[in-house]
Amino acid sequence: MAHAVQRDLKGKNLTDYQDALRKYPCREEAELSRKQGGGFLEFHWRRPGMAGEHRKLGYVEPIPGTNYWIGSGVYLP
Repeated sequence: MAHAVQRDLKGKNLTDYQDALRKYPCREEAELSRKQGGGFLEFHWRRPGMAGEHRKLGYVEPIPGTNYWIGSGVYLP
């Protein structure tokens, strides 16, 4: 639904997005939020101002009373 930095992603459905390792980060975030109440995951994502995808550690939490979750992350070296 939204992205704080990569505004071109606003409103895009990223369910089928695969990262450089053929993982589905958004599917994993949804499942982690729904089934475990949130948590950490590692994936690859494009880093603003840099070429290609970079390793990232993310954290997600469900938003109570909705089907949505909120997440944050940090790029890893």
